[in-house]
Amino acid sequence: MHYINKFPLLEKLEIQQYVYSKMQVSHQHLTSFVLEVYEEVKKVRIDAPKLKSFEYTGGLTLIPGIEASRELEFVRVHLNPKMLNDRWYIWLRDILESFAHSKYVRLTCLNEQGIIFPDELNETLLPTINDLKTMELRIDSSTVTSQQILDGFVWILPGLKTLSLTLGSITKFIEFPP
Repeated sequence: MHYINKFPLLEKLEIQQYVYSKMQVSHQHLTSFVLEVYEEVKKVRIDAPKLKSFEYTGGLTLIPGIEASRELEFVRVHLNPKMLNDRWYIWLRDILESFAHSKYVRLTCLNEQGIIFPDELNETLLPTINDLKTMELRIDSSTVTSQQILDGFVWILPGLKTLSLTLGSITKFIEFPP
């Protein structure tokens, strides 16, 4: 991280196995950023106004500043929950809100437990996220139906217009009425 400013024309950055508790990525030309964390990083502050693509793999990391990347088009988040508790679902709701201005968001998770919000958290998770319009949701192994996914996850995204939902090897494309 100490060398990032030594490359003034840097456009693509990939960081794996970052172990510090806080990190700041500030670069005016950065257009693509991939971050894979295996230890929990508490906060990654991003100041990259030209960022178009962001990919994240890890746990409960706060990512302030990403909302200011107004050119952000593609976001890919690989969910890897260590524990499914209230903190996880609140983080998931907040991370979705921070990416709501993106043109396309893809979430990938191992199973549906990581994305189906518990009913008892409905009030805690308000307000809903209205700006997210297009999403792809991939669940590697699932024991629930697509309707159960819609009931347990999509309620928080009332502005969603299209959803590509992959459960195992079956993909459905869902368009929501305006």
